[in-house]
Amino acid sequence: MVTTSDTTTVTPGKRRNRSDVRFFPPPLPAGPQGWSRRTAGSLVVALYLLASVLLHHTEISAGLASSIKGRGDTFLNVYFIGWVPHALSHLQNPLFAPGLNAPEGLNLMVNTSQPALGFLMWPVTALSGPVLSFNLLLLLAFPLTALAAYVVARHLVAWRPAAFIAGAVVGFSVYETATGPHIQLSFAALVPLFFLLGLWVLRGAWPPLKAGVALATLVVVQFFISTEVMATTLIALGLTTLVTVALYPPARQRTADALRTAVIGGAISLAVLAYPLWFLLRGPSSIRGPVQLVAQAYRSDLLALLIPPRTVALAPEFLTRISDHFSTVQHENVAYLGAPLVVVFAATLLWSKRGRPTLALGASAIGTFILGLGGALAVTGAPPIGPRAQAVGGLWLPEALLAQFPMAKNIIPSRFALYTALLVGLVVALGFERLRRRLDGSPGRAVVPIGVMALCALALVPAGSPSSPRVRTSSMPAYFSSPAFTSHPEGGLLVLCPFPNGRNPLGILWQAQSGYRFRMPSGHAKAPEGPDHHVAYGPLVEYSVSTPVSTTFTAISRGIPLERTPNLRRQVLDELGAWKTTAVVVTKSELPRRRQGMQDLRWLLGTPTSRVGSTVTYDAPGRR
Repeated sequence: MVTTSDTTTVTPGKRRNRSDVRFFPPPLPAGPQGWSRRTAGSLVVALYLLASVLLHHTEISAGLASSIKGRGDTFLNVYFIGWVPHALSHLQNPLFAPGLNAPEGLNLMVNTSQPALGFLMWPVTALSGPVLSFNLLLLLAFPLTALAAYVVARHLVAWRPAAFIAGAVVGFSVYETATGPHIQLSFAALVPLFFLLGLWVLRGAWPPLKAGVALATLVVVQFFISTEVMATTLIALGLTTLVTVALYPPARQRTADALRTAVIGGAISLAVLAYPLWFLLRGPSSIRGPVQLVAQAYRSDLLALLIPPRTVALAPEFLTRISDHFSTVQHENVAYLGAPLVVVFAATLLWSKRGRPTLALGASAIGTFILGLGGALAVTGAPPIGPRAQAVGGLWLPEALLAQFPMAKNIIPSRFALYTALLVGLVVALGFERLRRRLDGSPGRAVVPIGVMALCALALVPAGSPSSPRVRTSSMPAYFSSPAFTSHPEGGLLVLCPFPNGRNPLGILWQAQSGYRFRMPSGHAKAPEGPDHHVAYGPLVEYSVSTPVSTTFTAISRGIPLERTPNLRRQVLDELGAWKTTAVVVTKSELPRRRQGMQDLRWLLGTPTSRVGSTVTYDAPGRR
């Protein structure tokens, strides 16, 4: 008999079974007697789903198929989810939307289009529309992410409650609850599976070819959910693998397997994603240079782990006044884990100072947190930005090296919090199981660790959903189902007023509800501008190409009086004519200063040619 360095016993001359090679000790039977794996798993799923239902009770009570929060990113996500089945059923390219940013069209790989989720929800969208599909994805994102993390934890610990809390820390983290409407970020169910695959490779449970194919599958699917999450996942997984190989000697014997897996997975991924990558980088309406204007403005603070943001329930005002400055916008302050969880994490590392696997996970968690701090350290203050949108001030940090790579410049550092939560969750699961085993035989062997778990979970309970206006799908203007609308040629270009942008994105929803029947210039999506194809952005039009039409109709949509000059009128009419505009469609009830807006439109376009309810149209305004 020969004993290998990872304690696996091998008989001479007998081929070793990879499934016998363990990186972490194998799980042992634990939990209530008589509970089958199916029963325990069903209970875990039910609890995660119940928690998500409670968090989204407002959406459920308002009607998952009939209402949606009135936010620009939400409307875009609904549009993208519905576009994929529409494009495929009409034999169109699902990666390109000619209806947005007309007349050029919109590159969906540059934008957060999540085509894999659109394809997944095709049957639901076909039956009940994209609004229901989006709301269901929002409802399922948290429990599915938690369940995936639970599965990873179950490969490390025998005690199911310890694995359960690990899943809850990830699936219901501040990262998840803050990014929820950004479904391409919150639907992170595949992320823990990358780490599970890495665990299997380092255990030697899967050969490189099988693991490489699995890695390529995960990369391709995640690419079509979120290219950013795919990139940050590979960075975090690579960091964890390197740290594990450095700190845990038995894992070094799997270094060759890990490299072969990466090469095989990378080769297959590049072959499959060759066209989508070209489309992203050089396809129609692609953007040269950074897509995120100031990514380093959204980096975490050194104290963000401990000082609660306003998005959690237990957040005293004197602390939130500090955490309000941890990121440029509140929904990017997502690193918070709470003092109880951080204390348990630190105690587990100190307690397991000889447990190299636990230390490897803990060091990796600290590494991802450091990446989340961005290129320079910020402490209890707004993250300062230099003249070239780089992180400045405080201590230099290694994430600044990532920002030197062209594609990595678009990575928002604070979003590494997802991987910090995952790795911290795995560490504390190991700690809770060890505590339970240490208390084995005592009356409170389960009560004490479960009580500490409850304290950790209490600090992460989210605050009530922020009050934001909800839009009912039945509120679409009657014009878009009237003969006046259907009389326009399909694919015609309509200019909507209010002009669709982040402040009033209703036109994006109306276009999706009307079956993508028309094209329109629109804002709140990433599009190229200028000869260098930089990302379009302006203080007035936001994420929209600055043209006479976009600036003029955005001003009317916001109640800003026009400076009525012959030159402005000529420029607008010339552009409408060059675009071969079918009609300008104005929904008066959505204008903040209706009287003034209609007077400006009469000066600009003359007398309306038709009226349906509160909607008036100006047919072929550039050719009249």
